[in-house]
Amino acid sequence: MSTILAALGLLFYGLSPRRLGYSEVRVDLRTNVNWSQFLAASPALRDYSLTCLGAGEHSGAYRRFDGRRLASHALVIISDGRGRYVDARYPAGRSIEAPALVWLYPGVEHGYGPASGGWAEHWVLFSGRATFAFEQLGVWSRSNPIVELAAAPSAALALFGELRSALSGVGERNQLSASILCQRVIERASASTSVSASAGDVGQRDLIAEFAAFAFTSISVRERAQRLGLTVGQLRAAVARASGFTPLDYVVELRIARACELLVETTASVREISAIIGYDDPAYFTRLFTRRVGSAPTVFREQQARPA
Repeated sequence: MSTILAALGLLFYGLSPRRLGYSEVRVDLRTNVNWSQFLAASPALRDYSLTCLGAGEHSGAYRRFDGRRLASHALVIISDGRGRYVDARYPAGRSIEAPALVWLYPGVEHGYGPASGGWAEHWVLFSGRATFAFEQLGVWSRSNPIVELAAAPSAALALFGELRSALSGVGERNQLSASILCQRVIERASASTSVSASAGDVGQRDLIAEFAAFAFTSISVRERAQRLGLTVGQLRAAVARASGFTPLDYVVELRIARACELLVETTASVREISAIIGYDDPAYFTRLFTRRVGSAPTVFREQQARPA
């Protein structure tokens, strides 16, 4: 098993096991701050969720990867320094300035690496059917492999110690723990994406909180954008970057979530709840709620409300 895991590590770094012996890539966990750990894929997690194949943290200057193709997804968090990224879309290269995320996709030829001064990177390697859901939810975009951040994603970086521990053993428990931690790293890193960067020169305001503040008011998307001093395009970009939804879908999600709370916590009628969350037609609200939640409002209340 250790030989297989070592080979996985060599493949990730674009090295040949024939050129380097296993002893040359082994990291001393007690003394070396640079580390890599790999774990064989879990068929169950790969087929139904997400399997974490490896992770690591490295700082300093090293040779840039060129012409590399991975068989899986990878996320590289650059927390310090700068470098360059190259693929078919950016043949002349695209600069990377920390803090930033680098999303790597299976089968896509790419290259990246630090400038002469080096950088600090933290990476996870993963695959599985859940990657399709993450992409649909807007966690990453293939058209934008480099995502600049307003600040280093400290919540994601804090998980690497636990992830290292999970990857250091073998067995189903380790695979499950590594999968959960890897997904948390992905979610936390994605959540740290700068909303302002996608909305032009909008500034550093918390646009999503301001947008949500009038989610229950019946106004158009254009009027919502105008209230925030944005164009419709800027609003769409900001909401999509922060949530993966369009502005309209985000409003619907907020309204349905609020309706669920009111159905469980109050005795307000369906008509009253419909009006509270911004729908004048209770029949339309009932159809929408049923489609989104899977049960009618009255049935949801019967199932979820606690007896008085």
